[in-house]
Amino acid sequence: MSNLKRNGIGIGALTILIVAVFWLFKVIYQQPGTVDIVNQDPLYDLDATTFMELVGKNGEISIAPESVVEIKGVVKEINYLNNRVTILLEGSETYASHVICDMQSTQNDAMAQIEIRDTVTLKGVYKGFLKDAIFLNCLIAEQRP
Repeated sequence: MSNLKRNGIGIGALTILIVAVFWLFKVIYQQPGTVDIVNQDPLYDLDATTFMELVGKNGEISIAPESVVEIKGVVKEINYLNNRVTILLEGSETYASHVICDMQSTQNDAMAQIEIRDTVTLKGVYKGFLKDAIFLNCLIAEQRP
């Protein structure tokens, strides 16, 4: 085999390897905030109290993780930790659980207008339920004082 053919095969193999490494890096290290839910229609539109009553004590609910959900509730707390903004919506008094919404960084300007006890509708990706319901990549769909 001539040196020209070996160099061509080597360059082709190197190109494939580089493309594979970049693709693998993108898949493994893609940040949760990169999911674009702005134009996605929510599969469910619930208020926080109803959602928490559906979950109940055992945390079982028919909403599949990774579903886009709009959830309406009263803001109980706003956290600004680790360069992330998280909103806690009041949930069910019966089960002492809350809805935790980790906000997209694109929502920072809108977040300045939200106060405790405001009623907001947030759209986010439902991740699951531990002690509280967890939503990521949330954005503000609607706000009322």
